[in-house]
Amino acid sequence: MTPSGRYETFIAANRSLWARIPAAPDPRGLLLVEPNHHPIISHANAVFARVVARAKSLRIGWIDTGNREIQERMRSYDPASRTVPMPWRSFIHSVLVGWRFIAIAGRLFATGRVLDISIDGVPFGDILYDSYLRQYQVATLNSVNTRLLQILWTLVRRHLAFRRLLQAHTPAAVLVSHDVGLSSGVLLRTALASGVPVYHQRGGVGTAALNRYLPDAGRPQYAYRPRDQDMARLAHVDRAHVESDFRSLMRARIQEHSDKDARNAYREGKTVFQSRREFADAWGFPADRPCVFIMLHVFNDHPHSHFGSMLFKDYYDWFVQTLAYARTHSRVNWVFKEHPSAALYPTRDIVLSAHFTDLPPHVVFLAADASFSSESIVHVADALVTVAGTAGVEFAAYGGIPNVLAGRAMYSGFGFTIEPNTVAEYFQTLDRIDTLPRLTADQAAAAQVVFLYAERYSSVRYSWSPPVSLEEEHEPDLDARYWEGVVNLYARAADRLLAEFEAYVACVRPGDFSRLSALDYPDLSVRGGETSHC
Repeated sequence: MTPSGRYETFIAANRSLWARIPAAPDPRGLLLVEPNHHPIISHANAVFARVVARAKSLRIGWIDTGNREIQERMRSYDPASRTVPMPWRSFIHSVLVGWRFIAIAGRLFATGRVLDISIDGVPFGDILYDSYLRQYQVATLNSVNTRLLQILWTLVRRHLAFRRLLQAHTPAAVLVSHDVGLSSGVLLRTALASGVPVYHQRGGVGTAALNRYLPDAGRPQYAYRPRDQDMARLAHVDRAHVESDFRSLMRARIQEHSDKDARNAYREGKTVFQSRREFADAWGFPADRPCVFIMLHVFNDHPHSHFGSMLFKDYYDWFVQTLAYARTHSRVNWVFKEHPSAALYPTRDIVLSAHFTDLPPHVVFLAADASFSSESIVHVADALVTVAGTAGVEFAAYGGIPNVLAGRAMYSGFGFTIEPNTVAEYFQTLDRIDTLPRLTADQAAAAQVVFLYAERYSSVRYSWSPPVSLEEEHEPDLDARYWEGVVNLYARAADRLLAEFEAYVACVRPGDFSRLSALDYPDLSVRGGETSHC
């Protein structure tokens, strides 16, 4: 069939490249792939769908996006693949959705307990709450309202449609790009509850991660959190090698701005303060008291779905209560630091700076654009407080700074964090935060290992996408430009891409495969390296 439409050039190049790789031999089952319109994500989904299909002898079924041109583009990755339609339009499905929606909405109005919502025994309250924050660009949820009910309708509709899809096609596995949200997150949980394993790929520009989740294994572990076997292996790595690798990582973050948050946090031209007194003199607060940094989150970046439980209702509730506490406790200087990427997650219901009017002298607000490099934190901070932010492990590793968590984080439970169990315990911890000692050498070393794993070892090299900046990812014409970039990449690097593909397949093929990481397969490290263990 001759390709047509806006993807014509890409489809021709894509078919030509993938024709060099045989289809999965004697497919023994179906791999269902989530519907996704985003060019970077859908391309990565397709690459890893071919990897899993080849490694596990499966046939690919692209769940219908509802867009004919996108489906034609997806099928160009594999001539044996097919589009699998969603069961949206059946009268019975509509009636069932309506009945279940009314029952759940009634429960919501009666209890107001959004986070407790489940459907068919599958917990979805966190996805409901977080999708409301994200879709409407708000910091918090104050009550059950019509906009929340619109999110609930979509959630019920998608869960029931995905469940019918899984029952009708009995796939051997499902592939998704996220573990949160109304599309990927719902499909992932519905599949696991239906007894279907899930492959979860993350990334798409430069690096990628691939995890396999099994039914009945509990809540899927965060993709970048080291497993017990990872920590055991890293415990036997030469300490000098770990420290060298960690120094290299921090150089990349501070000097090369290796990710979006690092670029904003360590932006060139921002002031690096070398002492508490220098910082205090510049910002006009008492220099003779400890400095505690409150590392704020972006309020609507899935506060409940990523890591699990937190002590407060959401990130905003934690912030408001912590600020109220800080105003009346002057033994320490409380420095509230806005998240470096806050501009990418706007909130329509609050203005953060408005919370910092009439501040007492011991409370400071550092806006994201303030002339303060995060490199200063190791010189001026005596402790950090966050719910689950990366700063908690980064500065424990970089400066041995003690940190208090108000929720479960990617790095919880490794011995270098202080983790209160209740709100009362949290504020009791803040009462004595000026007495917290610096981390021991062993604690700082553990933080370095965890941070290294999350930032470097948990992902592998992914060369299948042209470079795309964070700003470009959000540009409206990305779809038109991205596929042209992929075609050019194919033209100059086809052999390298296909070799990388074969390395992925070899790593995913074993029956006990659970994670594609540079720690397990160092020849796929972003920085290159040793011989593969595959």
